[in-house]
Amino acid sequence: MNETKEIKVSTTDPDSGYMIRDGKPEGFFYLDHRTVDLKYNLITDVHVTPGNVRDSVP
Repeated sequence: MNETKEIKVSTTDPDSGYMIRDGKPEGFFYLDHRTVDLKYNLITDVHVTPGNVRDSVP
């Protein structure tokens, strides 16, 4: 049994990802993942991913 998965792609920004999450607006987004210094809470690194990438991936 083969199941097909619909993948939505933005016509204006194909690098973005379609995000559906409870309590959040639905649509094409980017997510930023931050590394923070524990002592001073300064952001030391940022990694940006399409909105459809799970938080555990980066």
